[in-house]
Amino acid sequence: MPILSMFYGVIIYMFCEKSGKHNTPHIHAAYQDDEAVISLTGDVLSGSLPTKKINLCKHG
Repeated sequence: MPILSMFYGVIIYMFCEKSGKHNTPHIHAAYQDDEAVISLTGDVLSGSLPTKKINLCKHG
């Protein structure tokens, strides 16, 4: 998967899903052993990250 950004240990990536389970545009964020799928509006669609890391992903 193409990596878009890396900061404070968080890796942001996205890829093309044809007929994927998330119909809304989103990114994937990984931190240590956790992963979350976050919509471009900031809603967490699935998974989880520590609160501070989720806030970084939502608010840049």
